[in-house]
Amino acid sequence: MLRRIFLAITLPYKIEKELLVYQEKLKELPCSWTKPNNLHITLAFLGNTSTKKLETVQETVRKVAMNHAPFTL
Repeated sequence: MLRRIFLAITLPYKIEKELLVYQEKLKELPCSWTKPNNLHITLAFLGNTSTKKLETVQETVRKVAMNHAPFTL
């Protein structure tokens, strides 16, 4: 089975709420807005990824993340 996979940062509640205000103000624009619960910052889009490859991706991301400190947006 393939899944659409990407690496992303979830947004702090405060930033999410501010972005939703802009979505409301600009709703007349000819675009498709992201649902509020899907707001994030995409770091890398991996595309269609097999379940087997996903396990490798998860392990690699864990190892890389362990070498970096958390940060604040």
